[in-house]
Amino acid sequence: SSFTSSLVSLDQYKNHDAVAHLLSHGLDLINTLRSFLNENHRDHHKSELDRASEMMMATYAREVCEASAEANGSHFKVSRTSLNQLEEFSVDVMAQQMEDCAPRLWKLFNVLLDARNLQNDLDLDSDHNMDTEDS
Repeated sequence: SSFTSSLVSLDQYKNHDAVAHLLSHGLDLINTLRSFLNENHRDHHKSELDRASEMMMATYAREVCEASAEANGSHFKVSRTSLNQLEEFSVDVMAQQMEDCAPRLWKLFNVLLDARNLQNDLDLDSDHNMDTEDS
């Protein structure tokens, strides 16, 4: 930038063809630079999102493996499960174990379910408003 500033502002270059060309096409140059910078910023931002997404997918996969490990008690074979084990099975306890072993995945599930519930509520409100308008 200092080179370009010097080139267009110093008296010794004011009659040079390159300076005249820069000055006559300055707006084009600025627009080209702006487009170039926007494209690079968009690509950089996209690659950051891709990297973050890949990191989170690896984290979710790791959490699922940990949550389903035999050591956590949630891994069993149906063919070897006793009636007593089935009677003692608790969805609430299993949910708590899943939340403890896979907290990020659990938060993702909550976000997705909340979004679905919010959409359902909005759909119900919309249906109710249409019914009211029809009356």
